[in-house]
Amino acid sequence: MSDSNTVTVMEAKRSLPGFVKGWAIADLVFCVMRLLIIPISLLGLLTTPSKNPLAHTFIYELIFGIMIFVFGLWANIGILAHKRHSLFPAYVCVAATVGSFLVVVVQIAIKISYEKNASYAIGMVACATALLILRGVLLGFYCTALKKTKAFFGAKKPKPEISGLEYAG
Repeated sequence: MSDSNTVTVMEAKRSLPGFVKGWAIADLVFCVMRLLIIPISLLGLLTTPSKNPLAHTFIYELIFGIMIFVFGLWANIGILAHKRHSLFPAYVCVAATVGSFLVVVVQIAIKISYEKNASYAIGMVACATALLILRGVLLGFYCTALKKTKAFFGAKKPKPEISGLEYAG
């Protein structure tokens, strides 16, 4: 008997599209990189004085980082293992990534509001903008891969053909 989350034997013969497989593997790498950032967020949360205007943003950065790591790992391993349920954690990972973008925007807005040196503030905004654009492009490719994954999982199973003979009952 087949689990409804696992593709059937006929579907297993079909391999994931290369684009999907490539982005699932790439996102696994990004998730591991996120695991390296989580302790930095935790350190910021624990060491920043509560009077600092950035202090309240570190908890959100930490929560979104953990969500990206956990749900991204779950989703990408599931996609590579042909598990239909892997789309849900993938969508949660996408939402957490968008939340992470918003935290960066808030942090930069807070930092530049306290910055006296205009050149430094412009540099911060330029770097943050470039990184957000890069992350946005990567997220766009990942969302495209998820769309292809959904199509792959939703594709009709090939029907076995009976050549030459028909059942006459």
